[in-house]
Amino acid sequence: MANGIRIRLSGEEFSRLEDDRRVVGVDVTPEPRVLPLPESFRVELCKARRRRDSVVATRQLDFAAGDVGAGQRTSFDLSRIVDDDGLPAVRRGRYFVRVTSLGTPGLVAESADFSVRLLT
Repeated sequence: MANGIRIRLSGEEFSRLEDDRRVVGVDVTPEPRVLPLPESFRVELCKARRRRDSVVATRQLDFAAGDVGAGQRTSFDLSRIVDDDGLPAVRRGRYFVRVTSLGTPGLVAESADFSVRLLT
């Protein structure tokens, strides 16, 4: 857990071409002692390049006041993430997930890097 946000991924290696490895599941759990609820979070799938600023897909999670200690799950289906021309936006390489609080400036957590391969 970093900065009051816990991120757990459904695996360490994924592939947009394999049905059983094409979905990156992301569990997000805010720490209620650090972060007051209700709160919304932006969840980004990012390329793990030097600058770590290339976002390929985004989701939003909304936590209600009664969600204290509870996590929520979102996912990224790598086979469905395409650019404006319909080409796959996720290729092989290293990626990570960034979670940013929309109501608390500067509250950001990142997952460990993980691999996306053509075939695992």
